[in-house]
Amino acid sequence: MEEVRRLAMAQEGKMRLSIESKVDDPRASIITFGRRFGLTSEETQEVQTAWDCEPGYTLWAVIQAFTSAAKANHLSAEQAFRFQRTGGMILSLVR
Repeated sequence: MEEVRRLAMAQEGKMRLSIESKVDDPRASIITFGRRFGLTSEETQEVQTAWDCEPGYTLWAVIQAFTSAAKANHLSAEQAFRFQRTGGMILSLVR
């Protein structure tokens, strides 16, 4: 139980830091992360569309765009998983 508690607190800290981390150009950040994590240009556009629906200028807003994009009905399960995983991987980069 102690390990689970420790991991949850670490995750909470990363979320807090991502909320406090300002991003000047979220669209450029989405493109950069899309390339880094192997998304296609169409998938990256899907994430940008999700960001357009709920724009924000923090790292958390960028992460949320990836996870929100996964909810699109027309995506395959593999694409939805890739968006969710990418959002998680971006959060894991926060130090």
